[in-house]
Amino acid sequence: PIYFKHGKISTKITLSELKLIENQKTFPELSVQLQTSGNGFAHGGFRAYFIPNEKTEPQLIATLNGISSYTKILNARFRLNPPQDLKIKSGKLRVEFLESQEEGGKLLSSAETPIP
Repeated sequence: PIYFKHGKISTKITLSELKLIENQKTFPELSVQLQTSGNGFAHGGFRAYFIPNEKTEPQLIATLNGISSYTKILNARFRLNPPQDLKIKSGKLRVEFLESQEEGGKLLSSAETPIP
């Protein structure tokens, strides 16, 4: 798609409905709802982190770039790719939506959910 910006663009992005979907046959997946308000749209990418309860550094477990949503609500579902030795248990998942690198890569929204 081709788009251009004219005038003052104001877009607020909210992430919600985070769910870890475990599947015995494939890699785990993450489901998240992206909502926009204002006169713009969402363009950027997702980053997902697992943060263990042991207070170690967050582990990057997924990256999904090139997301554009021209609707007010986008339900996204994507595969996680954690390191083989990482167990996604006893901690929390953090999902971030960042603007595209071409536009600066600024954090636009984030959300967390506990993992037992």
